[in-house]
Amino acid sequence: MVGDKIEDGSVVTNLYNFNLKPPVQAKIESRVSVIFQTSADIVDGDFTFNDGDGGGSGVAATGLWNPTEWASTYMSGIAWNYSPFSETKGLRGYRINTATSGVVANDEPGGTIIFSHLGAVVIQDKAPEHLAIVTTTNPLSAAINAVSDAQGLRTIVNGNRIFASTPYRMEVFGGPTDPVGVKFTLDVDLRPAFTDVDGNTYYKKTIITSTIPAQ
Repeated sequence: MVGDKIEDGSVVTNLYNFNLKPPVQAKIESRVSVIFQTSADIVDGDFTFNDGDGGGSGVAATGLWNPTEWASTYMSGIAWNYSPFSETKGLRGYRINTATSGVVANDEPGGTIIFSHLGAVVIQDKAPEHLAIVTTTNPLSAAINAVSDAQGLRTIVNGNRIFASTPYRMEVFGGPTDPVGVKFTLDVDLRPAFTDVDGNTYYKKTIITSTIPAQ
């Protein structure tokens, strides 16, 4: 999440947005290991296979790289003319980054505003211009819980002009953790290879592993 400021004399307008870096696909160096076996099974150990890369005993893969969810964003608040909004977007191919840039926390206690999210109070007795940054690691998420200034006109949340002295929330959550520097199994393939003179079928198992490089 990114915060920008527009200053005109003593008037400061805060603009908060989600900073999205589009996902890309790229070829990376991988190691292909081929095993012949009589069993027609793919077992758990195939996903933590040690391909010997790195010399000596090598390093085993941590598991199969197969994200089951991608990052999502959520925002809610009361826009200009007292129009409430609530919006969730799934970001296919994106993973989360909990870093914030240009967003400054400000406690501002002593107000009367109470704001609940999913039944839980996230703002209790806070004054205008309150802003808190909350991050969690399990599950991985980052959120801005805040109250717009008392004059209005000075808080823009992802294109929504926030009504004066009202709370708003921005959150990014879900998706896989950063895989850079971690060895994963990328694919396990098993298929019949040949049958010997005694009628025994042999299977060719191909395991692809790679340590994910930095972008």
